[in-house]
Amino acid sequence: MGGEDFDQRVLEYLMKNIKKKFNKDVSQDKRAIQKLKREVEKAKRALSSTHETKIEVEDLVEGIDVDEVLTRAKFEELNADLFKKTL
Repeated sequence: MGGEDFDQRVLEYLMKNIKKKFNKDVSQDKRAIQKLKREVEKAKRALSSTHETKIEVEDLVEGIDVDEVLTRAKFEELNADLFKKTL
């Protein structure tokens, strides 16, 4: 288990939100996933020193701009079981 496992949870959360907001499934779009992964990694690092951060991706796919706030609490909620496993 490593940082990628935590990133994957946030990535799945974002993809679910994108599907809900824009009715667009980006789970098979490699380019979109790479863009999201880069931003998720930045957000994870930012959350180590702040309580919330913005995840922004312009033109993720078909003109869709992603603008989400990720809080440390939400990050911990998404990864709660992984945190327990590491302890």
